[in-house]
Amino acid sequence: MFWFSVPEHVAPAVLTALQAEKDYLLGPWAAWKVAIALLVPLSLAGLAAAFWKRSFMIGVIVINAIAVLKLVWTFGFLGSEAGFALLVPALTGLAICNAVVIWWLRRRKEQHQ
Repeated sequence: MFWFSVPEHVAPAVLTALQAEKDYLLGPWAAWKVAIALLVPLSLAGLAAAFWKRSFMIGVIVINAIAVLKLVWTFGFLGSEAGFALLVPALTGLAICNAVVIWWLRRRKEQHQ
């Protein structure tokens, strides 16, 4: 991501995870793979719909579901080495995202009282 500097050293497990994702994406595509790939735009549409309707708690639930399903996919399709390599960054990002949304909701509630 553009706001992070390039690391001096990349952990071998992260390189393995990235290569496994590349192999998955560039490998043969079957109907089941297309169905899984369609979950990405569908989940983002669900997230957009939740926030468009101002259903912020459903939005948080969708964000958490996206993150958990991505981790399940990583462990299921790329193996435990890749899964554990991405576990801490994914859960950290999810915790930050949840904290920001909850903070914003509390701030918004205080302003409307």
